[in-house]
Amino acid sequence: AEAGTSTILISGGANRWPVWSPDGRHIAFVSDRDDARGELYVMRADGSEVTRLTFNELAESMIDWGR
Repeated sequence: AEAGTSTILISGGANRWPVWSPDGRHIAFVSDRDDARGELYVMRADGSEVTRLTFNELAESMIDWGR
């Protein structure tokens, strides 16, 4: 961000509602990459280690790290 440039960290599906972790090392987000309803994922801030966290029947939305 300091350099004024952007980098695509993730692709595939519609990815929305990104939220940085309090320590800045991870980003949680909702994606429909594996399920059209949208599931919760987390990844490292560099875009690696993308992990699906939920397998719900209802769509996920508006996430929070729950400080």
